[in-house]
Amino acid sequence: MVMALSGRELALPVKEAATLLLTVLGQDLDEREDGVFSIAHRVAPDRVISIVDPETRHGHKTSAQGFDGYKA
Repeated sequence: MVMALSGRELALPVKEAATLLLTVLGQDLDEREDGVFSIAHRVAPDRVISIVDPETRHGHKTSAQGFDGYKA
């Protein structure tokens, strides 16, 4: 889908949706040296955890106690 949109003039809502899609995909994939993509074994520092509300973030107070919410 992303390649189909490349270089095209997009309406703002479509552009915003495509940007969010690429953000979510990019935080969970790593490209290996051979050019193949694999699932990332890390957590992106500015991870988007909600496509409904992209300002929501995931965090941890301790290794056992996590939370989803907003920066204060």
